[in-house]
Amino acid sequence: KIKQIDLFTNNWVKTNNINLLDFTLHYSMEDALADANPWSFCNYNDNLIGFPRDCGPSNFVSGQWNSISRGGQPDIAYYVWNDNPTITDPARPYPSVDEFGNKQAGFCVKSGGGDQNSGVYRISSGDVNTPETESLCLQQCAAFPGHTGCEAIFNQSNRGCYVHTQEVARGNGRDNHSCWINAETTST
Repeated sequence: KIKQIDLFTNNWVKTNNINLLDFTLHYSMEDALADANPWSFCNYNDNLIGFPRDCGPSNFVSGQWNSISRGGQPDIAYYVWNDNPTITDPARPYPSVDEFGNKQAGFCVKSGGGDQNSGVYRISSGDVNTPETESLCLQQCAAFPGHTGCEAIFNQSNRGCYVHTQEVARGNGRDNHSCWINAETTST
């Protein structure tokens, strides 16, 4: 069970609290109510650091956190939406990853072989090279609106999970990268 005061003010942890799967963050209340334009990235698990630990719309955003004992943002407020779901409302289901094809070696490239750097959002940091981390990466990519592919990077400085939202056709065979293509968005 999550202790919300501690989670928001001191211990923003990943356990039972995964961005895009257990919650979403948005720029505005309108986006939140429409479940539109979710932020792609959140960082976790820094002792005595609270919400929203470096979360951002498309990547890591430094210094966006608070803490009772370690500083962070000086002016914070938390609001509770009065129309919260009741206890009988079902939780948002984790998305299926069946739409993704088999893992391909290399980073995701366009049909002509060029690297796709537009419409790419970092979802998480850290090596993504075990069955567990790959599964979580795929679930987070599947939860991101408009996803066309999912890319894992490991053993290098930009390691993490990335979601693609523009054309990707295949992996290019490079080391330290894996690519999954959303079969529902590829042209034949």
